[in-house]
Amino acid sequence: VRGLGGRASGGSAAAVGLLRRAVRLARRSASPGREGDALASLGIALVHDGRTGAGLAALRRAVTLVDGHAAARVRFRLGGALWVLGRHDEAYQQVRRAVPVLRRGRFPDALALPLAWVLAETLRAELPATGLPWLLLGHSQWRTLPVLQLAAHGP
Repeated sequence: VRGLGGRASGGSAAAVGLLRRAVRLARRSASPGREGDALASLGIALVHDGRTGAGLAALRRAVTLVDGHAAARVRFRLGGALWVLGRHDEAYQQVRRAVPVLRRGRFPDALALPLAWVLAETLRAELPATGLPWLLLGHSQWRTLPVLQLAAHGP
């Protein structure tokens, strides 16, 4: 959790270090699910830090460690990272494999679009390769009162 918080507050190098430690600890626990989840978080942090090759490799390794619903969640995250990196065909393939599993699992349909929107816009705004965080879909909602009221409940 500290690794994710460090990434969110701009300390991506510290976040990567903490997430690498989390991967080592998860590996010691002999739980592929924990290791896969930690690797997926590390992969996103590495992509966020501009180390896309290592980040995508960590995400792909995480997919091999988990199965079922957990693998679908990792594939969804991998698809988001690939999309932001401009690798749209690969992103589509990952998300296409993830969505049917997520729909069968505990993943409520009502959350699919908002999560995809937040993931795509967060990665787009934060990754160095994507430029400045202008023209995001959320900027078009400033006159919509219900959306503004919902935003008051955000982070």
